[in-house]
Amino acid sequence: MIEQKAIIAGDTIFENEEGNLCPPPEKYFLDVEQATSEIKRLLKYDFDALLITHGKDIKKDAKKLVESLVQETD
Repeated sequence: MIEQKAIIAGDTIFENEEGNLCPPPEKYFLDVEQATSEIKRLLKYDFDALLITHGKDIKKDAKKLVESLVQETD
């Protein structure tokens, strides 16, 4: 049995048309700044896989991709 650490991000992170992770579109949130800060909060957790509502789940090295997304949005 393979053990994997996963986090369910739901609507916190989206996948864009190119298949890259991105913040949620502004039209879905009243406070875009808060939505972006929630992405940073995910980095407090230990995970390899990321389950998202709008896009393909990432099953390997997901935390590195989220870290890259945070750097892009800062």
